[in-house]
Amino acid sequence: MRAFTIRETATQGLRVCAHVNELNPYVRIGEGEKSQQLPLSKFHRDVFLEAVETGVLQRGLGSDFIEVYLDHVAINQQKICFESDSKNVCVVHVETAAGEDGHLWYTASSFNDVLVGNSVEMKPNSFPPPGVKVICTGYTGNGANHLLTMLPGARFQIHRTGVMPKDAPRRFNVTWTGSKLFCDPKIQIAKD
Repeated sequence: MRAFTIRETATQGLRVCAHVNELNPYVRIGEGEKSQQLPLSKFHRDVFLEAVETGVLQRGLGSDFIEVYLDHVAINQQKICFESDSKNVCVVHVETAAGEDGHLWYTASSFNDVLVGNSVEMKPNSFPPPGVKVICTGYTGNGANHLLTMLPGARFQIHRTGVMPKDAPRRFNVTWTGSKLFCDPKIQIAKD
């Protein structure tokens, strides 16, 4: 599966890191005590360690961590595995953040009409929508970060509040076509 990370935009690759004193590679979802770590499978951990021992992978300057971005991965029994062929399902690590004193939440990109009092309002459908499967959730101070898979045509929205830089979008519409991941700040509404 192709792997992506969403921060302010979508980029190809899933970050795998290890502390230089422990060399136990993992993907971290969330921050601090409420974060989750998905380890590499034993075989792939050994490949990672061999790359460190031979100098192929080195820690960053002034850092206690060694990290690498994987473009293709598989998830097997809550462990990250390398994968060489690209399939039409993708893995996405959403690690975007809300603004200062803000919140982060997710909804489906589709809406339904809901009767509220004497009027009808459009309300977003719940998360995760069809075609999106949450593998792991970790938390930050202002919301959840997810590692998830998406089938072709799947889409959802990320909502953010709080004090943010002037050009920072408050909402992203995330869509996987089967070959490309779009993370668009423009609002795209689909009615179920």
